[in-house]
Amino acid sequence: MALSLEKKSRMLIFLLIVGFMLLSCTSKYSKQHYFGTGKISSGLYKEVFCINTGGVMASGSYSYYLTDSVSFRKYLGTSYSDEEIIHCEMFDSGRIMVFRVSFRGNEKDTISKEFYQLSELKSEGKYD
Repeated sequence: MALSLEKKSRMLIFLLIVGFMLLSCTSKYSKQHYFGTGKISSGLYKEVFCINTGGVMASGSYSYYLTDSVSFRKYLGTSYSDEEIIHCEMFDSGRIMVFRVSFRGNEKDTISKEFYQLSELKSEGKYD
């Protein structure tokens, strides 16, 4: 039984939409597009991966990880705007502060703060 031209057109459009959706989906945990590494302290680093370039008219999306490159890698979050970034700071006690900052022009605003203990991250040994 032959399909009508209208049914073939609908099927083709459906397959194109599904194909586009599969190709455009990105995971916030994607490690395919390495962007850079920043040193936080001796043996502690923040890795950044570009998960979506955004194209000409949109902002890029970047995933951030905290790692010692040996015993753990902690997913910190994803920034979906060029006006947002995730910073890390290490204190002498081994406490790590991770904070998300939004900025517009000269105005800065801390969106969230999280604290981690380096010894706990190493003992858990998780790789996100």
